[in-house]
Amino acid sequence: MRNDDAFRNDCVRYAEALADGVHDREWLLQAFAAHELRAAGEFDDFLGRRFEESWDVALPAAMQPAAMRKAADDAAAAAEQAEGKGAAEENGPSEANGDAGEREAADGKGKEPVSVPVPAGVTEGKEQKSDSTPAA
Repeated sequence: MRNDDAFRNDCVRYAEALADGVHDREWLLQAFAAHELRAAGEFDDFLGRRFEESWDVALPAAMQPAAMRKAADDAAAAAEQAEGKGAAEENGPSEANGDAGEREAADGKGKEPVSVPVPAGVTEGKEQKSDSTPAA
């Protein structure tokens, strides 16, 4: 092993990391907390927007984070609602009396929102404090 350049290089990098405080307890706690937030999806919306800005292309719907899909769905629903009001005004009072809403619910477009469970250890977007130290 003494003659292995890769091992020597790794030893030098490890010593530099120690000198830079990378293996400091506080740094490790911050890194593990960031990992938990990332795993919980806290940065998905940011990464999706950044992808679209960097590549100047829309992220396919199947690959969009939940927050981006919800925003797109809300925008589409608002546009449909605005179109529906315009159609109701054109068609007269028969469409505006609530019948259209009943038909919409009957054909599945007026579904109730689905609640998504919050991952353990995450409360309102913030990590819960823990006394346990992360495993290396």
